[in-house]
Amino acid sequence: MKVLYFVQYFIPEKCSSPYLVTDLIEAMAQQGWKVDVYTSTPTRGVDRDTIRYYRRHRVETMFSDNVHIHRMPLFQEKTKVIQRTLRFLLFSLECLWIGLTKDADVVFCGSGPPTQGVILGLIHKLTHKKVVYNLQDAFPESLVTTGITSEGSAVYNVGLKMERFTYNNVDRIITISESMFGNMISKVDNPDKVSMVYNWLDDTVHHVERQDNDLFERFDLSRDRFIVTYAGNVGKAQGIETLIEAADILKSDRDIEFCIFGAGASLEDIKAYAAGKGLDNVRFLPLLGKDDISKVYSLGDVSLVMCRKGVGTSGMPSKTWSIIAAQTALIVSFDAGSELYNMVSSGNCGIAVDAERPAELADAILKMKSDKAVKESCIANAYRVMLDKASRKSSVGKYIDQIKSCIKDN
Repeated sequence: MKVLYFVQYFIPEKCSSPYLVTDLIEAMAQQGWKVDVYTSTPTRGVDRDTIRYYRRHRVETMFSDNVHIHRMPLFQEKTKVIQRTLRFLLFSLECLWIGLTKDADVVFCGSGPPTQGVILGLIHKLTHKKVVYNLQDAFPESLVTTGITSEGSAVYNVGLKMERFTYNNVDRIITISESMFGNMISKVDNPDKVSMVYNWLDDTVHHVERQDNDLFERFDLSRDRFIVTYAGNVGKAQGIETLIEAADILKSDRDIEFCIFGAGASLEDIKAYAAGKGLDNVRFLPLLGKDDISKVYSLGDVSLVMCRKGVGTSGMPSKTWSIIAAQTALIVSFDAGSELYNMVSSGNCGIAVDAERPAELADAILKMKSDKAVKESCIANAYRVMLDKASRKSSVGKYIDQIKSCIKDN
């Protein structure tokens, strides 16, 4: 079987959960499928030498030559909305051309950028190829929750039309949470095309003992302090302002240090926000690659998963599993009633506070700092939940089954 796989970011870029892509294409290769992955030349978190290398080396092979990675030329990603939007559109148009002109039994694609759903729908309508849409973010709702536009605006209404076209013209939709699944069922012409598979654990992530973690030396961090970490994208959806406000509340406690390993469109604004408050208990550190992920998630006494209010109602961030796998205590600043919030609070997997509640977040941090028994209990409970919900073998197998069943449908 021949598979076209479109993905916005790919290794060696520093992006969210790259293992989800590599694990899945490895599983496809193990099925004997021929997979052509189309992505852009790397830009996120890589140096100029790396960018120049991949501009010269556009094709590479993986997994016994069953997978070919094709790097499509695009200008470097910027932080301004207009430049990012233009880059997204160009990427989608390149994917459309590939999908229309290249032979394939199935086309697989995630939901980034948001125009990719329309591209899949067009490929299906114009070529009758089977297409599978992996919905990782709710669109156009995400435009509202991140403050880009408002409900009823012209942009939002265009988004609704894009959403409707996508859902009615793809063969399969794979969502990543129960709440997203329920939302999709009410929107599609055929509910049988929708399934739910949790993002899975990166099974290379493990606990690194503090005395063995060289990130303390690399970034001149003290092993004697209580460290709170956030690692990942720093954009509008993450609501990192709440972290800064919690750090401001706790600034008199000199034992607590906040470490943000991040990159993204809002990073400079967040740095300026922290500087404006005169905070010296917040460190901004680079977003590190896969080789350091276990060290990053093991570094903190607690690690945070965060969102802006309204964003967390439909997602289950895969970094949650990485934090748990590293056996670090978990605090989520997420929408009350969301799937992640309920999992953490009902399973005693950590402490869950409602999004954009900095005082409650500060209290949760102090609770973990002062009560070692609670912290250790949360870590143990979370690990059991992770093993039940986020097995790589189970989740990846469900993706493969969905793609196979899509091909069998006529």
